[in-house]
Amino acid sequence: MNKTQVILFGSIGIVIVLAILLILGVIPGLKQNVSSASADMLLWDFGSSPEIWTQTIGVYKAANPNINITYVQKDPNRFEEELLNALASGKAPDIWTIKQSWILKHKDKIFPFPEVSLQFSKTDYQRLFADTSFSFIQDKQIIALPTSIDTLALFYNKDIFNSENIPNPPSTWDDMLAVVKKTTKRSAAGNIIQGGVAMGTIKNINHGVDVVSALLLQNGNSILDPESKTSDLGNQESSNAIEFYRSFSDSGKKNYSWSDEMPSSLNAFAEEKVSMAFGFSTDYPLIKAKNPRLNFAIAALPQQNDSTIKTNYGVTTG
Repeated sequence: MNKTQVILFGSIGIVIVLAILLILGVIPGLKQNVSSASADMLLWDFGSSPEIWTQTIGVYKAANPNINITYVQKDPNRFEEELLNALASGKAPDIWTIKQSWILKHKDKIFPFPEVSLQFSKTDYQRLFADTSFSFIQDKQIIALPTSIDTLALFYNKDIFNSENIPNPPSTWDDMLAVVKKTTKRSAAGNIIQGGVAMGTIKNINHGVDVVSALLLQNGNSILDPESKTSDLGNQESSNAIEFYRSFSDSGKKNYSWSDEMPSSLNAFAEEKVSMAFGFSTDYPLIKAKNPRLNFAIAALPQQNDSTIKTNYGVTTG
């Protein structure tokens, strides 16, 4: 490992994480050691606001004037490829970002968080951060520290809702079925002209796997335990969740409101070809850019009728 190349996958990374943890008092007694260090470090990130990093780096540098951190904003579509090439050539950044979905395929390239020397354990991690980030613990080691969690939301077309006298977005899946029935429009031949909700397929639905995962979690499935690597998929509850999702693209089902002939779900939503679609906060500006005049709003992910605790699916960046 190079002089400063601590490969902690995280959009904050080890130096900035230390700054935050020190400020919060999570890691006591390290400030005098860190502030005497001297280093020039390179930080690669994608998707985050540069202003956030400028402020964070400024806070850390005020306490550690001998450490210089250069921030570089990368194209999210090319980030993984560029990072792998940089690692292979020995020119990798010192601090960089990882998506939750990259952990399993890249954990062999990651230097785990030094729990003992920094006095920050897995128990501390689980006490501070949300459950959805626990996939960053692999092989009983902390691989990354989460810096953002983006949860699934329901995007709905207000003009379509108003035209059908629907006052509020659905809060349960039964409510969703009622809205789908009102907003799905078909031609005389039975083809979908306007979809009720973008569900049922994978290939043309943005975040389709995430929606299925949310349904599985709401049905009581853990999907995959990051520590034991075991799964409870395959039981009746998971089958029911998957069948419910699939029913929206099955022309023989009453829920039929989407087909694999439609554009990708967020494009269809921007083009007003579907009344509801699922997405993350990062999708909002993309939809606005495609159709600035689109009259839409965002609601919470629908829940099971009898649920007392709301369950959602989040994507963590670390």
